Amino acid sequence: MTSYTHPYTRVPFLHTYSIDPASGTISYTYPYDRLDALRRINPTNTPWHPTKGQDFGYTFTYIGFFWDIAARCVSLSENKRLKFLGHVRAFVTDFGANRCKATHVMKLHGSLCHITFVHRLGRSYLTALSSFVASFEGNNHVARYPPPSVFTVLKWWDATLSVPNTSRAIIPRGPLIDRHLFVDASTDWGIGILLEGHWDAWRGKGGWKSASRHIGWLECVTVELLIYAIEERGWHDCYLLVHSDNQGVIGAFDKGRSRNHEMNLSIRRSHYVPAARNITLELLYIPSAENPADPISRGDVGAVVSRLPPNNSFPDDLLPYFEHV
Repeated sequence: MTSYTHPYTRVPFLHTYSIDPASGTISYTYPYDRLDALRRINPTNTPWHPTKGQDFGYTFTYIGFFWDIAARCVSLSENKRLKFLGHVRAFVTDFGANRCKATHVMKLHGSLCHITFVHRLGRSYLTALSSFVASFEGNNHVARYPPPSVFTVLKWWDATLSVPNTSRAIIPRGPLIDRHLFVDASTDWGIGILLEGHWDAWRGKGGWKSASRHIGWLECVTVELLIYAIEERGWHDCYLLVHSDNQGVIGAFDKGRSRNHEMNLSIRRSHYVPAARNITLELLYIPSAENPADPISRGDVGAVVSRLPPNNSFPDDLLPYFEHV
């Protein structure tokens, strides 16, 4: 029997465990249950929900999510999925041809923000809602017609929430690893990436510059192309350090969205590889003068033998704007 003493309550928690020799699976048993725990808590007069909670188990519902520890995944509980789907459809029905107030939008926005813990791609489908909230300028009395962009993203949310049992992996990603990943971009030439001392570069072409395609977008695409190079490496279940000299792009990738439409599309495309491979990127700022990818982004590329092998993941949406060096 093993004993664990809680550091604050000093209450010992006893358990026994056994290991299946064939599978190596560890099973735990406890000499107490939920009712015993509630009995111990009762003298403190701590409020306890009359129906929430359960006995020990590998599956449970918490903060609206269904957690499966054995399968290492988390999903929306079915009643919450239907609840949020109802919110999306109610907003479209109520305000498809009518004005709404900021509070209506903020309530829906807050609900969808919560469930992006499971639906990670959904972070890039929140920008239209947050921009619409900002247009009210803090006035909770004025009513406005939602713009078409709001209904476009809600169509995506409707389709996403219509699929039951969608889960997110909670497999450990491990410690932060520095694989010497660097990205940089230059409006005068193009973009360059470095991965473990190997480089790749793309030169801008045609009329790539526009009001929404600027240096921020260029730097965002650079991170996107690095992600495709990471995919070619076959890495998975890892936590990778990436160096960039653009604070705006670092913030956009951390949030999973950008108010800039073109940058938001790049972040959206970039999402699928890390999600499928359980990869988390930690973007860290590096001054341009210290960034080894800086000369590559200006056309000063390395030796051919140090070039990354080609991959077929270059998005069709970017073909009009870049040529592979």
